[in-house]
Amino acid sequence: MYLKYIILTNYIFLITIVIKKGYLLGLYTTKFTVRKYFKKIFDYMSIIHPDIISYSALPIALITGILFYFSFYHSFLLIINIFLILIRMFLNTADGVVAMNRNRRSLLGEIVNALPDRYSDIFTVAGIALCPSMNPLLGISAISSMFLVSYTGMLGKALGMSWRHEGPLGKVERLALIMAFSVLQYFVPAFRILGQDPMAILLILFCILGIFTVFNRIRMTTNEITVHENKDIFTNIAVFYDSQTGNTELIAKSLSSSLQCECIKMDETNNAPYELMIICSPNIRNAVSAKANKFLSSTHVPYILVMSYGVPLWGIIGSFIASRKIYKRNTLSPLSLYTVPGKHYKFPFFKTHPTNDDIIKLKSGIIKNLRRYYQ
Repeated sequence: MYLKYIILTNYIFLITIVIKKGYLLGLYTTKFTVRKYFKKIFDYMSIIHPDIISYSALPIALITGILFYFSFYHSFLLIINIFLILIRMFLNTADGVVAMNRNRRSLLGEIVNALPDRYSDIFTVAGIALCPSMNPLLGISAISSMFLVSYTGMLGKALGMSWRHEGPLGKVERLALIMAFSVLQYFVPAFRILGQDPMAILLILFCILGIFTVFNRIRMTTNEITVHENKDIFTNIAVFYDSQTGNTELIAKSLSSSLQCECIKMDETNNAPYELMIICSPNIRNAVSAKANKFLSSTHVPYILVMSYGVPLWGIIGSFIASRKIYKRNTLSPLSLYTVPGKHYKFPFFKTHPTNDDIIKLKSGIIKNLRRYYQ
């Protein structure tokens, strides 16, 4: 009995770490780690057509759903399902790798990659929703939420933008939650919140987290559309930057490409004959860089300040402090301030940032700001 609770405690601790890391990096990105560790296996699997691998996940998901239904009578089936879900996740990663290895990536392959996943989701969640102890309305709501999440993920692709994978209820997050609550249901079946058992709580979470995920994906797609449809040529604008580790330089060059304007590495002198500037600087101890500081001390040109930071939370606060320092020196204060996370040069913060989504969000905000400025 005590062994069960020891295993449960450690498992919940592990899931907590994984989900926490998922909010920082996105659990979707774990597939790249899986590809690295299973590279040799994927190479051997390259003799198999990727479509066969995609469709092979369907019977596994169907069996998973059936076992979830019968887990009401035999709880040990919940543990078996965890292994079946892991196999499905492995196959979902393998089909893409094999397709790349065989140079079989195509638009038809995109259909085969997406459609079986939708059926697999139905089979798995329907098995939980149809369980004799479950409220059918709750099951319908959870499945509807899941479909809206999938729809908004593919909506950007249909509009010529990116396929969105944001959480907190992406496919990988869904499967991780199902596994976590399966363990909870098996080890602590008497666990209740508002009279609901763990699997019912799971479906409620699907509904709640699904709403947040839909808004996240629509927001990111809207930002991407704003950047994509920017046909205006903002005349007499330039991006100036100072970069120490490469984060700020990447941001500045991406901005200038979208705005179709010059991108200039900052010098200590400021003879810029521009109507408006975008100043990009790293956050160095709650201040702009030394070059940016000297550059701004003599400017009389309106500017937007963009600061990259490498420390979670405090980096944002420190950027606002830096903005206030500029104001207190009686120099021209920025029209607006934007902050972007970047990989820290010393500590393992934001290792994969600035991401494409970080930059799209920044571009969208600045373009909207510029349109208001030029009206």
